[in-house]
Amino acid sequence: MKFSTLVASLALLLCSLNASAEWLLGGSWYYSFDGEARFDYDIDAEEATADIDISGIRVHLGSKNKRNNRFILSYDTMTMDAPKGTANEDIKGLTFDWEFVYGEREINPYWGLGFGLYRVEDATILKNTNLAGDDMSAVSFQIAGGAKIQPLDNLELDASIRIQSLALQSVELTSRGRTEDLQVSYSHTSLNVGATLIF
Repeated sequence: MKFSTLVASLALLLCSLNASAEWLLGGSWYYSFDGEARFDYDIDAEEATADIDISGIRVHLGSKNKRNNRFILSYDTMTMDAPKGTANEDIKGLTFDWEFVYGEREINPYWGLGFGLYRVEDATILKNTNLAGDDMSAVSFQIAGGAKIQPLDNLELDASIRIQSLALQSVELTSRGRTEDLQVSYSHTSLNVGATLIF
């Protein structure tokens, strides 16, 4: 299924979930204060890790039900940087999150969980191998906790801490005459700030 078809299908699903729900449209910015890349090689059961920084922007569409809980569909574009190396990747995808908000005051705590589908463009780990220049797909799982702040009836601000783990597809690499399977994962904890319009 093409990416645009998937987005359209999910938008229609949102509409059918609750016709009387309020609509949400907004965006957020985030930056990690703790991040790690993990590389698992099948030969000799090798494992390596590296510190990474991840920053990004999400644009989201969602619905809010009568219990003040939400289903959020986001387009996420992030950059992964490895400070002690030359790694730099652009990662884009869709995330699907459920947020459970407590109360309907000006400031309300919440927690959320979800998953995502991503594409890692020109994956760094594939450089100098038989797959150099290829993209890699990834799936993610994320949890979050924070507060919703509503200064106006149709405007909501958001501040949260989010933990996300991305598992990249397993690949078979050939480099310097050696072939091995490699599994890569990125994990990070980030500070998120955003704003949402309520319709």
